[in-house]
Order: sequence, then structure tokens, then C-alpha cells
Amino acid sequence: MKCNASPFQPLDKTSRQIRILILHPGDGDQGLSCDHEIVSLDRPGGYEALSYCWGPPDTSAEIMLNGAHYHVSSALKAALNHLRWMKQPRRLWIDALCIEQGQKEEKLHQVAQMRSVYESASQVLVWIGTPTKDTVAGMELINRIATSSSRYYSRANGFTLSDVPMSLDSLVGILAILRRPYWYRMWIIQEVAVASRPPLIGCGSMWLSWDIFHI
Repeated sequence: MKCNASPFQPLDKTSRQIRILILHPGDGDQGLSCDHEIVSLDRPGGYEALSYCWGPPDTSAEIMLNGAHYHVSSALKAALNHLRWMKQPRRLWIDALCIEQGQKEEKLHQVAQMRSVYESASQVLVWIGTPTKDTVAGMELINRIATSSSRYYSRANGFTLSDVPMSLDSLVGILAILRRPYWYRMWIIQEVAVASRPPLIGCGSMWLSWDIFHI
């Protein structure tokens, strides 16, 4: 991800410094604007760490980063659009925007701290991509299954999938979710397993708890 003048302020590589991305509020019609805040992992404040699939190596999209135009992948821009809140800023850690990718020494220093980054996050966000008609139906079915099973766990007759209304489209939707490239990433184990609380899994703007996917 390149630009003419780097908007990244240097980090102290002798310490546990990281950058937090401040994603400024807005809606879909406004351009994306972000700033960095340099913090120590010893006292980082609340932030959410994003786990996602980088997608094809393109830099066709543009955001504002620390007041400068900065090129990012279309997949990352789509994620930011769905993560942005309308009325308040959001504190995030996103590897592609919080690590200066062109600086090898910094990249090695920051990658060595990634376990701590995900451990220290107030929430890990697993974003599997933009929604389709199929994935919307699949996410809705997963949520219905989880809601119905929680109602039946306290009953003697137990729970079966026949208790949940479902259609062929919704079953196809679950398959579409499980086929997303995200699930084939090596880094999932490190990013998700160390989370201090169950991650949230998002497809577009719909989010479900990781625990629901275990039902």
C-alpha cells in the first residue's frame, strides 16, 4: 500500500508501541477518514482488533489517513465502510493500516507483537466480507438456530433442527458463508484463539457471536 509521502509517524521499536486507527464517523456517502494514535500495549485503552482476509493485492481504493490521501485495497475499504459508525469514532487495530507495510524492520517488530495485540483487544472482529443474498439468508438462519437452541436447552425434550424453520436458500447461504476465503487463512488461530472474549463474526453489517457458530 503505497503513497507519495508516508502518513505514518515512527514507532519506538525498543518499546511495545503500536498504532491504533481512529475511524471517524460518517455514512456511506462520505469519504473514509482515519487518524493514528500511538499507544503502548501496556496501557492501550479500549480498541477492537480486526481479523479479515486481505483479498487480491490491489490498491485501487482511497481513504484519508492522517490528513493524506492513502491507497488501500477495495476489500479493506469495504470493511471500513461497514465498520464505520455514524455518530462517533471507532478505535480499531487493522494490520494493513496500523503497520507501515513497506518498512521491513517495523513490520518484523509489529508482527512479533500481534499475539499481544489480539489478546489486549476489548473485542476481536472477524469480518468475512461483503454480504450477498445467500450470506444474508445464511447468517439469519444461524441466528435462528442459536436463538431456538437456547430456548430448548432448559427443557427436558431437548432441541433438534426440526424446531427451526429453514429454506433451501438459507442452507445454501450457510455453505456460502463457510466457503468464504477467510476460513482458509493461517493466521486465524493466532487472531481468534487468544481473544479475551468470544469474537464477533461479521458479514457486511450483520454480526454474530463466535459462540453461536459452535451451536
